[in-house]
Amino acid sequence: MMATVHIETADDMVRVIGELWKKRSLRAAKEFLADIPSEDEFYRLIKIADEADLFGYSNLLATASYKRFGTLRSYAWHCARLAENGRSLEAEEKMLARL
Repeated sequence: MMATVHIETADDMVRVIGELWKKRSLRAAKEFLADIPSEDEFYRLIKIADEADLFGYSNLLATASYKRFGTLRSYAWHCARLAENGRSLEAEEKMLARL
């Protein structure tokens, strides 16, 4: 598995996603997410995924970051992803509950 610091381009991201799909293992996906060291690294990977139109994967990264760190920044990503996916009422309820 490629370390996240070696993911610099959309091609690298697609290659890593392909490796995870080949493994067909939820454990491998969880290990990959657990190996992401910081919220800043999540943000960098989310930007790469978004630039490559890999929105499902950027949603996964945003949600994983929110679950792990629970910071306002990751919370905002999570709520924005909910709104982008047609779950704006859920996003609004979560935001109001946090205020």
